[in-house]
Amino acid sequence: MREIEPKLERWYNITLHLEDSTLRDRRLTATFQNEPITEVLDVLALSLNLNYQLTNREITLSEKH
Repeated sequence: MREIEPKLERWYNITLHLEDSTLRDRRLTATFQNEPITEVLDVLALSLNLNYQLTNREITLSEKH
């Protein structure tokens, strides 16, 4: 997540908030090409056991409980 966070913000013109800084240490290998942000978020959420909330151009990622 540490590497993908700034890329997602730049590519999709969004602001990404991680509810817990330890989420930056989560690892995932994936390739995306021109997918909508919701598809990318769905993959991240499913793969990393996260919830996300999309409001305007801001996305909050949190750990699923």
